[in-house]
Amino acid sequence: MIFFQSFFSIAVLFSIVCLSGLVECSLPCRGGFSKGVKGINKGYASCQPDGDAAPYNCEDNSCTNGGNRWVKMSKCVLSNFNWPGQSEQQCVKYKWVDSMSRFTCRNNGGKVYFCDVTPEEIQAISCDTCYV
Repeated sequence: MIFFQSFFSIAVLFSIVCLSGLVECSLPCRGGFSKGVKGINKGYASCQPDGDAAPYNCEDNSCTNGGNRWVKMSKCVLSNFNWPGQSEQQCVKYKWVDSMSRFTCRNNGGKVYFCDVTPEEIQAISCDTCYV
């Protein structure tokens, strides 16, 4: 009986240690999101829950926004032009820049925009399988 209790305790402890780096929940990427496309990052995405938090590495195929792989942002202007008009963008990569109080947004065409919205205003991409 003592052997079984010791074995069970060791098995539980081992399981906790092995799984402690895995987060199985829906993690909203309000501070930023980018898909890893090359090298060791292929198949993984970087999900930042808020602007100050360290990013999580997530399995790319577990990240979605209501079936989409982008976030809609409004009040966006091209980053390298003093463009008078604003547009709405579908951002496949985005990051909150605290010093500017706005997001940088890269759309599917590779164009970079600054979007004057807050993390609370976006419907962020969420990832289900992430690692610390």
